[in-house]
Amino acid sequence: MQVLTERYRNIHGGYMRIVRNGYNSPGSDRAPKAIIELVNNPNDLVYGSAKVFGDKVLQQLHKVEGAKYRRDTIKLVDPVTGKEMSVFKLTERTEMSGREKHKLTLKEVGIYKQLIKMRQSLQSYPKSRAADIRNAHLIPRLEFFERQHRYQSEVDEVRKKNRNPSPKYLDTIGKHGFTVTDTFKVVPKEGVVAPAELPRQELPAVDSFSYAEKTVDIGSPVTETALGSNEKIVSVERAETAPSTTEEDPSLTQRLLSRLGLGHFHSGRSKK
Repeated sequence: MQVLTERYRNIHGGYMRIVRNGYNSPGSDRAPKAIIELVNNPNDLVYGSAKVFGDKVLQQLHKVEGAKYRRDTIKLVDPVTGKEMSVFKLTERTEMSGREKHKLTLKEVGIYKQLIKMRQSLQSYPKSRAADIRNAHLIPRLEFFERQHRYQSEVDEVRKKNRNPSPKYLDTIGKHGFTVTDTFKVVPKEGVVAPAELPRQELPAVDSFSYAEKTVDIGSPVTETALGSNEKIVSVERAETAPSTTEEDPSLTQRLLSRLGLGHFHSGRSKK
């Protein structure tokens, strides 16, 4: 628990995620099926999907936007740096029917939500791994006491039925260094002691935690602004003006940050 506490110390809520929720078939009377996982666990599904399918999801978004919007490229001068940058304006196509436009909007919103989850996971996953490694010295000792507590619960369940632990069960827990006393308490066997805490590992600051991966520089973040009911402008600064970095997967992470801006989605639809 100390390891989990450290992992989620700076997170306010959002510890669990429902990955799948549904039934075996429509109208099934069987129990619903669901997959629930801790966010940023070592086998996080969203983080794994972002690493494997992040580029494909971005391509899907580009394809949907190409079908829904007309793209016009213009040149602007950055008022802060004074450098010229490329800007493209997305305008909704008027030749589409309302039904087609609605379908594309649903796809666009769904992809944006998926990309936001991937972006958040790519940012927080390395920090959780750093927190886990900082507390790895506690794991052997904690696992020892957790196993003892589990065996004690099993013995208590057997005693509720006025039965004694079987010889096979005693032999099984004996292989793990535990035995049952006359008062049915699970204790370490003679000569067995709980593991000592391992030496604490010294790690760099969480913010500088990185992987040694080859990265691709794609430029500065993109800003996105909704101009009206059917227009939005997205500004892009080219890669030659941006410094290269070696942080965790900056190519995909930067594209997610760039494409999503601050995480706000503007569908381009007017409010009536």
